[in-house]
Amino acid sequence: MNFNYDAVIMLTFSIWKKEARSNRYHYATRFSKLCPVYFFQFDLKFRDNYFEKIKNSNIIIVHCNKKYLVSNNQHKLFNILKKIKTKKPLLWIYNYLLDHIIKNFKSDMKIFHATEDFFCSDLFFKPPNIDKLKKVLHNINLLVSCSEGVNSSYIKNGYVGESMILTNGVDFDFYAPKTMDIKQVIQNRKNNIIFYQGGINDRLNMKLLYDLICKLSDMEFHFFGRSIFNNLENKKIWKSFFKFKNFKYHKFKSVEKLRDFGYKATMGIMPFSKTKYTVESAFPLKSFEYLACGLPVVSIEINSLKKFENLFFFANNAKEFEKQILIARTKSKNYDSFVEKINFAKKMDYNSSFSKLISSLN
Repeated sequence: MNFNYDAVIMLTFSIWKKEARSNRYHYATRFSKLCPVYFFQFDLKFRDNYFEKIKNSNIIIVHCNKKYLVSNNQHKLFNILKKIKTKKPLLWIYNYLLDHIIKNFKSDMKIFHATEDFFCSDLFFKPPNIDKLKKVLHNINLLVSCSEGVNSSYIKNGYVGESMILTNGVDFDFYAPKTMDIKQVIQNRKNNIIFYQGGINDRLNMKLLYDLICKLSDMEFHFFGRSIFNNLENKKIWKSFFKFKNFKYHKFKSVEKLRDFGYKATMGIMPFSKTKYTVESAFPLKSFEYLACGLPVVSIEINSLKKFENLFFFANNAKEFEKQILIARTKSKNYDSFVEKINFAKKMDYNSSFSKLISSLN
C-alpha cells in the first residue's frame, strides 16, 4: 500500500491504555503499518512530557502535561513536536482544543476525524469550547465523518472543504468466529442473555431499561463498560438496577472478554434515548461488533442503520423492545441467520474503510 507521508501525528482527547477498540485504535494501528504514529494524549499533571513506545508496534504514545491544552501554552507544544523526526507528517485530529497547533503546524494534509456530532444540541455530553472547533474547520484539508448525519452537521456549521464519509465498522478478523467454529458457538449459545457493551451514560434510555428488566425477569441483562452519568435521575435509576437478580454489571473488560461473551450471549441491545443526536448522527461502533459475533441486535431506530433493517430489530418504546427481544431470542441459534450477520460484518471491516482513505489521499 503506497503512502506519501513519513509519520502520522494524532492529536487526541483519549488515553490509549484506557480505551476500548475505538476509532482511534483502529486508525492508529492501521497507520502504524505504514509509518510511525505519534499518539498525543494529555494525561500528565506534574511531568512535562515523555515518549512511550507500544511494545511490538510502530505506535508511540506522547504523554503531555494538561497545561498544553490552555491556549496560552500551546505554542510551547512545538518544542515537543520538534523531537519527532519527520519531513512529511500527516496531522490526524480529534482534539480541536489545540487550535493554535492545528493552524500553525507544517503539514500539507490536516484531517479532522469527526466521530461525534459536537454541534448537536442534545449531545449526551457538553463539548468544551465549540468555537475552537469552528476555527479548526477552516484550517484542515479534509473532513472524515463517521456518518452522513455528522458530515451534514459539520457542513451546516461552517465547513466548506473536501469531505468523505467512512462509517464505523468492526475489526472483523478479531471478532468473528472461524467458519469451522460457528456450529460450536451456536451450540454453546445461551437462550436468555441480553448483552450491552459500551459507554454507560446519559445516552441510554434508563426508564426503558428499568421496564425491560422488570418485565423480562427470565432474561439476564449483562452490562459491560464504564458508567458515568451527569443526569442525577439516570444515575439513580442505574443504581436501582443492582437490586434485580437478573441484572449483572461486569464493569470495563478487555476486548477478548467482550468477544467471548458475545459468542455466549443471546442478543445485543442498543437501548438509547431517542434524541436528535442518536437518530440523525450516531453510527454505533458496537452495531457491527455484535453482528460479527453472530448476534441478533435490538435497537432504537437510527437513521444510519435503517438501510440494514434486515439485520436489526428496531423498537422505539418498552413494549416494542420487549416484543423484538422475544423475536430475536428465537433467531439467536439459527445457523443461516448467524452466517448472514457474519458475512455482512465482513463488509464493514475497518480494513476496507482504511483502504478507501489511503486511496483518496494518494
